[in-house]
Amino acid sequence: MSRNELIFWFSQPPKVERGAYNEISNLWGNKVYYVCYEEYSEFRKALNWDDKNFGNAHVLHLGLESDKKKAVQEFIQKHKAAINIIPGFTSSISRIVLRFLPPKARVCVVTERPVPFFSKNGRIFRMLRWIYWKIRYRQLFLLLNKRINAVLPLGRLGVEAYHSVGWPEDKLFGFMYCPEIEYFSPIIRDNNSDGIRFLYVGRFQYSTKGIDFIQRAVRRIETDNWTLDMAGGYGPDRDDILKWIKSDDRVNFIGAWNSNDVISMINKYDVVIVPSKGEGWNMIVHEAVAASVGVIVTDQAVSHELIEASGAGIVIPSYSVKDLTDAMNLVIENNDIINQWKMKAKEYQYKIDPKVVANYFLDIMDWIYYSSTCKPECPWTIDT
Repeated sequence: MSRNELIFWFSQPPKVERGAYNEISNLWGNKVYYVCYEEYSEFRKALNWDDKNFGNAHVLHLGLESDKKKAVQEFIQKHKAAINIIPGFTSSISRIVLRFLPPKARVCVVTERPVPFFSKNGRIFRMLRWIYWKIRYRQLFLLLNKRINAVLPLGRLGVEAYHSVGWPEDKLFGFMYCPEIEYFSPIIRDNNSDGIRFLYVGRFQYSTKGIDFIQRAVRRIETDNWTLDMAGGYGPDRDDILKWIKSDDRVNFIGAWNSNDVISMINKYDVVIVPSKGEGWNMIVHEAVAASVGVIVTDQAVSHELIEASGAGIVIPSYSVKDLTDAMNLVIENNDIINQWKMKAKEYQYKIDPKVVANYFLDIMDWIYYSSTCKPECPWTIDT
């Protein structure tokens, strides 16, 4: 089978999805392009996001062009028969690409679920924004349904969100962000180990990351045989969170990590906490599994489906201080569960390997464009 050229369009050069996409570029059998509209921020460059490892893909940086929109138009004209993969429905680059693509172009969307309804401004405000989202994305479905060949939402929650506004099941395929991964074996905890080491990694933000629920849970835990390290330190609520960290001797701020060191650093801990209030796909869950570390995660991280499928941790309701407190106490009072979660993470790692995700993507494209007879199933959520 001879496949068409494949173009991945990006707002910025790929990072969190690059493991699978680089494998796709190796396996595709024709030219694969990464077209990047902007460059990384200086903050992300400092964390080594800009390491320029793009597999066999041909990379075009439009940030260097004097007229980026014209460059998009000219590139599309040169590659009319290509399959175009755009990042979401509302990003700047997606809107520009859709403007210049011919009506019958081959185009698919890889997209997070929209999460405008998770806000710190109260339940009524969140509900109003959720209603707006439903109306807005229903309009996008009616406008684009005939042009878009497939939608690849991140996670089961993403599939459900887009199905709820009209996208038919035969166009929906659950997907994930899959970075370049280095797998680690578990560090088994013995009875002589020091106190439990919890870890939070990510943005310091209350409205989406749920750090306020960590704060409230920690206040309810009276024992001292544990610590919580907070890694990251960027975000809109940084100053307030750093002030809280200084107020509790059990909690430590350890700064930001080089992006290539995240998995190896997670491997040193006992349990990762992901108290998400609502995200498109929380990467830390994925990286914790690669590090062979269990996760306490809420049901709004989207990537929590990896923990449901693997058993490498516990999934709790979002916005529940009680459930987060109970989960942390479960770990503190039952050290054996730490090693059980670590082993289950190790056993599950092969299902999130970039080659597995890449081959699933190829199966999707073959089913859509090349007359494959069986609709692919998401490999990391099915029993094999």
